[in-house]
Amino acid sequence: MTSDTNAAAPGEAPQPEASGPLEDAARNMASQPPLIAADGKPAEQKWATGGGRIVALIAGILGVVIAAFVPIVAIALGFLALVLGSTARGHMVPGRPGRGVATAAFVIGIVAVVLGAVSWVLAVVLRMG
Repeated sequence: MTSDTNAAAPGEAPQPEASGPLEDAARNMASQPPLIAADGKPAEQKWATGGGRIVALIAGILGVVIAAFVPIVAIALGFLALVLGSTARGHMVPGRPGRGVATAAFVIGIVAVVLGAVSWVLAVVLRMG
């Protein structure tokens, strides 16, 4: 006699079996207990609440400040702020504290890249004329 856990009772339709990778991942995540911090609240990923978003914000601000003086460095810092800010935003749960800092870093990174590019173009045009 074979034992089939998915066999339907007489008169009932058989239940489809979840077989895709998304269903497997969802089943595994549902079976895992949530990470709980020392204060009893659900813990977020450590990187997202750590220094990544702060580094992104500082890089973006520095990029904006030095855009007129060293455009290539401003562009590099702006891209760094874009990448780190975007990554931090992706790791954070919407509505949680700190997501605004990551968003601000992302936006300031865009501003730094644009200002650096404009400054670089102006420098090239003025040297040619």
